[in-house]
Amino acid sequence: MIELLDRSEKSVVGVRISGRVTEDDYERILPELERRIAEHGEIGLLCRFDGLAGIEPEAIWRDVRFYSRHFQNVRRFSVVQDRPWQGTMARVVGPLTGAEVRVFEVDEEDDAWKWLFSKAEADRAWTDADAGRRHARKHRKRVRELVDDLREDAERLEDRQAKALFETAAEVLTGVEKSMSHFERKSEPAGEGDEASA
Repeated sequence: MIELLDRSEKSVVGVRISGRVTEDDYERILPELERRIAEHGEIGLLCRFDGLAGIEPEAIWRDVRFYSRHFQNVRRFSVVQDRPWQGTMARVVGPLTGAEVRVFEVDEEDDAWKWLFSKAEADRAWTDADAGRRHARKHRKRVRELVDDLREDAERLEDRQAKALFETAAEVLTGVEKSMSHFERKSEPAGEGDEASA
């Protein structure tokens, strides 16, 4: 089940994910997310996991279709995990979509909301001219950190398949980081020098 949380406001949307997630859940929640994206351009999304018991294949397909259309509109994720793998998945997926991700424990949910609301307030100060470049610069650093973490973990793993998976993920993210660097250079205003690539 996916339910909209009452604390959702403007460009910050929270959902509770529990039990078995079905395609019908996406039918109910996606129009609300799309409405907020249409109104605000970008959203911050809080996902509170609360006893997730499984996801129907049709629901996974709806999720993939939504993010393939709107990955650039979800600026950040705040994940309130009740199992460690949920946060791990979010940290891997975040850089691939360009979203900033923070993971919180169940008893830190207030902090998760505060983080999203404070970031949304700061976003309003950005101008259209510099928002994309600043966004890329910030996330490029996060991608580099994740690449380092994946490579360190790969060195410690004994299972060959897991090691190969981590190494491959690090290579893919290295390519993402290079693309973001290229975007920064192309969108840099004249006379700003190499500051954006720092």
